[in-house]
Amino acid sequence: VEQDGIRISSSAVRKAVLSADFALAERLLGHPFLLDFNTPDWTPSGSGLVAERNMFTQILPPPGMYPAKLRVLENREQKVRVESTDETVRLVPCENESLPAGEAIEAIQF
Repeated sequence: VEQDGIRISSSAVRKAVLSADFALAERLLGHPFLLDFNTPDWTPSGSGLVAERNMFTQILPPPGMYPAKLRVLENREQKVRVESTDETVRLVPCENESLPAGEAIEAIQF
């Protein structure tokens, strides 16, 4: 199956995420790329949360800073910034906000 001249496959989705092309990943998936929040252990760090990169079972974008949304229980969303390094992934709340409790977060939407 092709869309916009691109073959839809898991390899194409992985390639899009690895190149931080979340718009393409969304077109291929038919919905935004979601990172499962429950897979790694998150540790409070300052005003954010941090997890070891090697604890994720899903594909991650390359190191960098990305705008994202937290999908929170009861169909709520909260804008955050994802700071990804070679070793860690950190969630940082937007200015004048705080992150919800970890158990209330379902996924990170890119």
